[in-house]
Amino acid sequence: ITTTPYELVCHHLHRDYLNPETMSSNYKNNLDSTRAALFAPSNPSGKQQATKAKSATVRSAPAAVRDQATTSSAVRTQRSGKSNFRTSLSPEQKVAKMNEAEGFRKQAKKAMSSGLFSSPDPVSASTYYKKAADLYKVCQEPKLEMLLRISTAELINDRLAAVEYKRAADLAIEVEGYGVEKAAHYNLNAAQLFLESGDNAKAAEATTKAGLVYIDPTTNNALTGYETECVTNLEKAVNLYVPFCLNPRASSASILEAGDDDALNQDAAEHLVVTSAYGGKNLTQIMFHFILMGEMGSALYAAGAATFLYEKDSISTISLHRSYLAETVLLLAQGDAVAANEAMMRHFQKTSYLRSRECELEENLVRAIQSCDEEALTKAQMSPVLNNLERCLIDLVLRLRVIGTAKKIERDNRDHEEDEADAEATFQEMGDLMAEMGLDGDNDDEDDFDLT
Repeated sequence: ITTTPYELVCHHLHRDYLNPETMSSNYKNNLDSTRAALFAPSNPSGKQQATKAKSATVRSAPAAVRDQATTSSAVRTQRSGKSNFRTSLSPEQKVAKMNEAEGFRKQAKKAMSSGLFSSPDPVSASTYYKKAADLYKVCQEPKLEMLLRISTAELINDRLAAVEYKRAADLAIEVEGYGVEKAAHYNLNAAQLFLESGDNAKAAEATTKAGLVYIDPTTNNALTGYETECVTNLEKAVNLYVPFCLNPRASSASILEAGDDDALNQDAAEHLVVTSAYGGKNLTQIMFHFILMGEMGSALYAAGAATFLYEKDSISTISLHRSYLAETVLLLAQGDAVAANEAMMRHFQKTSYLRSRECELEENLVRAIQSCDEEALTKAQMSPVLNNLERCLIDLVLRLRVIGTAKKIERDNRDHEEDEADAEATFQEMGDLMAEMGLDGDNDDEDDFDLT
């Protein structure tokens, strides 16, 4: 007889949680101790000594251990997007709800069994599994909820299954023994189901999450050993927003190669483009992640897709201008001044772009690097346009050189907060210098009309 992981978990839960006598006794013990702490007569000598001893023990704990525990909790909270909080149910209420959930699970198992006059009913079973998962969510049992979400998704093959996979992916990060690999796998399953249902936008978002789970939010770098998976999933997401054959920067992709969509004609590929709101913004965020990871080729690939979407949208004028500028900066950062000049000439064909400050900065950067003029490059790096750009793009502009690629970021073993403080000091110094030169740009209200 084989025992499934779910049944093992249920066995331990019934032993430890679903025993009303055990839960009631623990609850009474906690209540008695709380009353004693609040209303018992004070014992200054004994109580103070115990408090001092406990404080000394806490202080004696290594600082690195305390910091590591705090950081691990923060990382898990940031990845899951949810704060850790305990259920407000009383022990008796939790027992009742978990027993109800177990009843739904048994009904689902019965619905999937076949008999002489009955056949498995996946629809009814999935309904029971979902009800049980919802109850385990109320009881704050993430592992049981995740397992039942997966059971629900495996029985149905539609958008509802994709939603269950997405929820299971969020829970997998919190559950010990599953982690980012399972979370990425469940997100990709959800993306495939969304794609089969014709919802390319949802498929692109799920694929993006499958890549972002591999990024450490404290360092903005891919987790060690998962760099390839991270870049691959994010490039797949870009391809879902804008097909490979339509992306003007398709050749810059680091891992993704031309696939079946190359056989599509222009009209067929156009129908696959994600035209929903915030598509260009999501691509821009992917580009920023690539820049922070040092993947300039992939960042240029994402920038090309964002530019394609903004060019189709006549409203997102300022966003299009910044996307043009990002393309050129990324080309200059790779040391390709010729390609940067060609891109600039193509951008000049947009009449509205010629009157923008982004166009002026783009031209100044390209001309300074083409002529190897250090002074002109330094002046261009002080442009007030930088105040309106993302920090990682500002940092990339400041690292440009007249010869060769952009300066590499020197990473050491310093604390991440110290790096943030140094970055703040650098940007503050740059702002002060621009203010002294009269380049603060406070009176320019051009960006107030950005409708994106």
